[in-house]
Amino acid sequence: MVARDDPAPTTTTTTTTTTVIPTAAVTRSVADALRARLDVTLSPEEAECLAAALLEVVPVADLEALTSLAPLAALPAPRRTQLVQRVITCVPGPTAAALLGGPSTTSQPVQLPDEGT
Repeated sequence: MVARDDPAPTTTTTTTTTTVIPTAAVTRSVADALRARLDVTLSPEEAECLAAALLEVVPVADLEALTSLAPLAALPAPRRTQLVQRVITCVPGPTAAALLGGPSTTSQPVQLPDEGT
């Protein structure tokens, strides 16, 4: 008998690299953006609390879709309620009212044509 030299089987390995950004870094980045862009003054702690609330309610993948500073309208009702509840625990009442649109609404108040004239 003669021994055959068969070639070794070929193996292909694919490696995928995923960059993971620490949650704390994302929260700080969102907090910095909130402090820079909102029309209310936030302490660093309030901004971090709001950022954490936003990231808890809105998946990071969906954040890019929220291009306005009024994400409440873009959220489904259960998530909207959850975010409103978190906002009122993060900031004082007047700040929450300014962020949410008013003391008892989640949309910006408007002047109707038959009011106040």
